[in-house]
Amino acid sequence: MLRTLTEEINKVWKEARAHYAGQIDMNENKFVKVLVLDGCFIIELFRKQAYEKDLKDKNDPIFSMSCLFQFLLNDLILLENQIPWMVLDKLFNLTRTSVDNKYLVQLAIDFFGNIFSTTPPPIQPLLSPSHPSKHILDLLRNSLVLNSSMLENRDNQEMVSSEPDPMHSASTLKDSGVKPIHSATSLGDSGIKRTQLATTLEDSGIKRMHSATSLVESGIKFEMRESKSILDIEFKEGVLKIPQLFIQETTETVFRNLISLEQCCPNYEPTFTSYAVLLDNLINSREDMEVLCKSKAIESWLNIDDATKFFNKLYIDTFVKKSYYSNLTFKVDKYCERFWPRQRRVLMRDYFRHPWAQISVAAASVGLILAFLQTLFTIIK
Repeated sequence: MLRTLTEEINKVWKEARAHYAGQIDMNENKFVKVLVLDGCFIIELFRKQAYEKDLKDKNDPIFSMSCLFQFLLNDLILLENQIPWMVLDKLFNLTRTSVDNKYLVQLAIDFFGNIFSTTPPPIQPLLSPSHPSKHILDLLRNSLVLNSSMLENRDNQEMVSSEPDPMHSASTLKDSGVKPIHSATSLGDSGIKRTQLATTLEDSGIKRMHSATSLVESGIKFEMRESKSILDIEFKEGVLKIPQLFIQETTETVFRNLISLEQCCPNYEPTFTSYAVLLDNLINSREDMEVLCKSKAIESWLNIDDATKFFNKLYIDTFVKKSYYSNLTFKVDKYCERFWPRQRRVLMRDYFRHPWAQISVAAASVGLILAFLQTLFTIIK
């Protein structure tokens, strides 16, 4: 069987090699062997997770040790560890058995499960031959973009990369001399500061969204929105509706690698990056995170402080040239600049932010009312 798999992958090794950037210090045979071994491991991992009763061994350390499973899940998301989807698909079809009654796409989505939300995304758009995924990370991105309704006025093709992109390989290929991009898990190590990025955003003409607490002070309400994609944020009649985002240990890895994918690979629109920028603008403090958690727009397994820090450093070392939430930001900003929301924001910020200030205002109000009533009774008498 191994020989058959090797022979079949050997037929497409040049096409597979075109997906990788840089020089690979291994010959054709070794390169094919790496693709086969890594690819088969990933497919069997997906199968064991999907067909638990038939295939999963209770003594398998991958599934019996939660830390090991978590490590593998993180490792499969890394941009530098991606294997061409065409290789995975070919290996999957060559090793398919009577147990397999799902598409490889379905197995992958089931494996990553609730990585963005407690509800897995529909797979039908991901099966379209007009939008093939290049690798697992691209599949996760497509599961958001292709299921999103926020782009209904745009051609989805614009949002999905249509050209083969050079990418970086599995860890074994990296060890053979392929240099990973500058890199999803180490963003910010280059010394680029957050203040530099803020300048870049302003220079690019992208208007920043107000923080969540500032929007609340202006009278804007937050609600959780039911949607097939976390990208579908909308503002209507003073309510900002946000699909629930599930934050867990793997969230930072997937966010940073999706941003890196859009930043470093050609023909990708900054769709997910725009989403990350919007969330970062909304969340500047612990109070902002509490607003979103209270409205159920965010479900976090992290503590409030850790979740806030995650968003505050989310897109360091990232250049954003356009945002797909510009119209949304414009609508929110226009609402906030209306007379009553603006006055309400001043009152909330200057007079109602602290308990003692609220007590003082209440006491002064009661005093004015009593003085008015006393004057009124005096006039009547």
